[in-house]
Amino acid sequence: MSADSLSSGFTQVGGHLGSISTAEDGSLVIKQASPLEQEFYAIMAQARAMPDSNSDSDSNSKVLRNLSKLSKFVPQFYGMLRLEGELDVQAMQGIVEGASGIALKDVKHTEVEKESLVLENLLYPFFKPNILDLKLGRVLYDEDASEEKKIRMRKVARATTSGECGMRLTGFQVHSQSPSFPGPIFTPKTYGKSIRKDQLPEGIARVFSTSSSSKGASQVSTTSRHIESASIDPNVGLSVETLLPTLRAIHGSTAHLRDILASLEIRIVGGSLLVVYEGDEDEARKAVEWMKERERLMEEEDVGNIPSGEEKEDSEHEDNSEVSRRKRISSPPYTIKLIDFAHTRFVPGQGPDEGVLLGLDTFLGLIERRIEEVKLMRGC
Repeated sequence: MSADSLSSGFTQVGGHLGSISTAEDGSLVIKQASPLEQEFYAIMAQARAMPDSNSDSDSNSKVLRNLSKLSKFVPQFYGMLRLEGELDVQAMQGIVEGASGIALKDVKHTEVEKESLVLENLLYPFFKPNILDLKLGRVLYDEDASEEKKIRMRKVARATTSGECGMRLTGFQVHSQSPSFPGPIFTPKTYGKSIRKDQLPEGIARVFSTSSSSKGASQVSTTSRHIESASIDPNVGLSVETLLPTLRAIHGSTAHLRDILASLEIRIVGGSLLVVYEGDEDEARKAVEWMKERERLMEEEDVGNIPSGEEKEDSEHEDNSEVSRRKRISSPPYTIKLIDFAHTRFVPGQGPDEGVLLGLDTFLGLIERRIEEVKLMRGC
C-alpha cells in the first residue's frame, strides 16, 4: 500500500483532512499541531525515555512512571517540522537515527501554517489496515472556548453517544477479502453522530466484522442508510479464528490503558482512541501466531510483563523494498493509540478524566459483547 493511500485512509477515518502529510516511504506522519499538542508530545518523549526500573515510592515518581506507561499508548514523536518546511534536525538527533535524511513528500510552504509534529505512521506496519477512530470524553470543548462554542458542543454531546457513553464512533474503514474489491470501505463520521447507545453494538460489529467464509459467520443489519452500499460485501472482515484472538488482545490493551489513565490527573478534550488491526486474512493470521508465540515465550522465560501491542520488534533484513520493510516488522495484528492532543492538559489535584474513562469503559463493554458474539459463531 502506498504512502498516499495510507495518508488518505487515516485522514478519511480520523477527520484530519488537509493537516497530515507523510514521509516519502510512508513510515512517518507530518501533522500540524498547536502549542499544547507540541508540549504534550515533548513530555511523552521524555517519559518514553525513562528507565522502567524506577523503584522510588514517592508520589512524583509514581506519576512519572505512569506517564512512562502512557507514552507507550501515544504515537512515537521524532521532532518538529518548521514553518519553512525543513526538519528540525537538532530536535530529532538522538531520537531517530539518520533524521536529517528523511525525505518529505507533498509538504509545501503554503500548506504548513503551524509547526508540525513528526510522528510514527500507525498504519505503516499493516498491509490492509482496518481503522476505528473513537472520539473519547463527554466534554467536547476546551475550557477557554467561547461561550458560543461551549453551547454548540454541549448540544452535540447530548445529541450523540458522547454525552451518555463518553465515546462516539468518529469513523472507520474495513477491508474486503475479495480480490475483486481490494480497496477499503469507509463509514463516515455522520454514521457515528446519528446512532444511539443501543445501536453501538451494531457499529462495533461492522468495525470488527467476520467474512461469510467463516463457519457460522453472521452479518449485522445492512439496512442503515448511513453505510455506503459497498459495505454490504459479504467478504468484509476476518475469519472467526483470526478475529477472536485479535479482539481479546485489543480488550486487554484497552483495559491496561484505562488503568493508566485512571491514575493520571489529565484532561483529554477532543482526543481519540485510534484502533488499527490487520485486515488482510493471511497477514492477520501470521500476526496472531507471532503474538501467541511471544506471549508463550514471555511466560516460559519470564521476559517481562508488557501487554501485547505496546511494542514492536524489528529483525534484520537487507532488502529495502516496501514489502520487505513491512515484513521485517514483527508485531501483533493490531495497535491502539491515543491521538489528537490539541486540547490536552495536566490538572494536578483534579483527579482523572471521568468522561474519557467512561468512554473506555463503554468501549470495553462493547468489545466484550463482540467477543461473545464471535465465540458463538465459532461454536464455543
